[in-house]
Amino acid sequence: MRPAKRFCEREFYESAAALKAFGIESAFVQGRRGKIIALFYDELWVQKILSTPCAAQYLSGKGYSRGGAVAVQDFVQKVCSKIKSGADFPHEIGILLGYPLLDVIEFDKRKGRGCAHCGYWKAYCDVERAKKLSLLYKECSDRCEMLYQQGRTLQEIITFGKKAVLAA
Repeated sequence: MRPAKRFCEREFYESAAALKAFGIESAFVQGRRGKIIALFYDELWVQKILSTPCAAQYLSGKGYSRGGAVAVQDFVQKVCSKIKSGADFPHEIGILLGYPLLDVIEFDKRKGRGCAHCGYWKAYCDVERAKKLSLLYKECSDRCEMLYQQGRTLQEIITFGKKAVLAA
């Protein structure tokens, strides 16, 4: 068996431009204890979530914007700033990670306690959907990891993933 391939900063920057062709944006931030966090997100999808009244109200209370939708770049910049500051971790990052907005809000409100299901995220609402999504995330994650360990590039993995989504 091949030794595990590690993701490195150079590969991140080399891939960032190519990932843009897939609508995937990226950010790199140094967090607590010098750990580097690489964020990848679909800008159009995140903008769709951020433009909802529910997200605008929630994020307004978190200091993002007063009245109205938050722009994706402003959101990402503020999340990265919060991570970099080392203060409380910004649980609203769940929006970038694709977690359902209501679960992100409930997690934040309840301080992570009292969830109805714990998978890739703590679910408080629509538990059956959360269970199904967790299974899909696990399957996708396993496949992506396998392809990466086989030496596939991020672009090849994304192309494979998009084809699988279209075929489903």
